[in-house]
Amino acid sequence: MYALLRKKLRFTKNQRGMTLIELSAVVIIMGIVATVAGAAVIGSFNKSKTASTATSQQVITEAVQRYVMDSNMNLTVTPTSITAVQLVSGGYLRDIPQNSTGTPLNHVTVANTAAGLTIAYYSSTDETTTW
Repeated sequence: MYALLRKKLRFTKNQRGMTLIELSAVVIIMGIVATVAGAAVIGSFNKSKTASTATSQQVITEAVQRYVMDSNMNLTVTPTSITAVQLVSGGYLRDIPQNSTGTPLNHVTVANTAAGLTIAYYSSTDETTTW
């Protein structure tokens, strides 16, 4: 038993470490794994932004619908503007909503079209771009 242990120790003394090729292979494999993981993480961020925007739109849509029903608004095809402050002060929203980039949505336009209630969401800085 002692001889076997001694032989084992002798082999470990002769080993000096990894060769340059082995080290290069490990670095390349780690780079490939990091690339794949990075792509997955970026994809997850984009999916979460899309889901966040869709959820915010749904919350605002429900708040606007309740506001329109409670205030007995006579909606026509001409868009009617509703501010986020009106929705917050009326208790329909807790705070002013934001899109996935953090831009607050300060007003909503509502119109009664043949397709039903049409809602467009606008920020304070860019009045022409809907969400």
